[in-house]
Amino acid sequence: MEKDIRMLVQERDYEGIRRLLSREPSLANAGVTLGPPCSTTAHPLHRICDAVFAKLITDDEAVEVAKILLEHGARIDGDSSTENADTPLMAAASLHAENLGIFYIQNGARIDLSDKRDGATALHWAAYCGRDMLVDELIRAGVDVNQLDKTYKCTPLVWALQPLMKNEKNNIHHQRTCVRLLLEAGTDISTLDDKTKTFLDDLGTEELEPQDFEFEAKNKLPTINELVVYVPTEDFDVSTRFYAALGFEQTDAWDKTIDCRLGPVVFRLQNYYVKDGAENFMMKFDVNDVDAWHKHAKKVIDEGDYPNARYDEPEMIGDTKICHVWDPCGVLLIFIQ
Repeated sequence: MEKDIRMLVQERDYEGIRRLLSREPSLANAGVTLGPPCSTTAHPLHRICDAVFAKLITDDEAVEVAKILLEHGARIDGDSSTENADTPLMAAASLHAENLGIFYIQNGARIDLSDKRDGATALHWAAYCGRDMLVDELIRAGVDVNQLDKTYKCTPLVWALQPLMKNEKNNIHHQRTCVRLLLEAGTDISTLDDKTKTFLDDLGTEELEPQDFEFEAKNKLPTINELVVYVPTEDFDVSTRFYAALGFEQTDAWDKTIDCRLGPVVFRLQNYYVKDGAENFMMKFDVNDVDAWHKHAKKVIDEGDYPNARYDEPEMIGDTKICHVWDPCGVLLIFIQ
């Protein structure tokens, strides 16, 4: 008996899924059940969220399946036009398929849709489930953080607070980070009842748990203040004079190197040379006036003593004007306007 898409997903048979969908593309949007005894169908992009929740596949494996489904015409919003049907994004948010939900957003899923029964959005569910990365992605995509659900008339902020207020031990994840993200995004707290306001105030004074720092660790990379490339020279003194003549301010740097700086640009001349490396070394400068740089470089090279330095006439490549200049050891300077 030929395996259906549900079985192929659970077996992580990506090629089998591709072959099946190639033969029957309509299956990319056909309803799928959870398996016996459940006979209720849902869109395949929804059902892979169920598979993640049931721990039949991982979140990342679900993303791979979703890619295949989309390649074969799956609708990113699933059966959103069907009465009482939620979208794959809402399913991902409510079933803890966080990476899959982010993937759906990045592939055009509508973030404004809500469940036709209770009016809850993907943001409501992501906040309630403590999926901080998904909450952050939704906020970055421009979601309405103050949209109310129909049943409780609450914003996603209140949904994030509920598991904490009720101490839902089986659903305590990153709700505190979700609360912070929602507040930073401008959630209106004026409509909160006194009990919720008090809890929110107290929450701000509590000592953070280790999991509350995970979002920062995943999102805040170490910063870079400056990038300095090391530029080769065949004759260190000649290259130093050449760049000084071009107008680069020079300062002594580490281990007898020299920093060359002009505006926001900085590079470091080093007394080191390998012919093949130097002749494949390029620096691109975005400038406001290529012709002015060509005129300036031409004057420097024609009137100075810089063996092997040369220049080409400016040329148009499409809508871009480019001038090439080679320094004394063969490093190519590309001026672009």
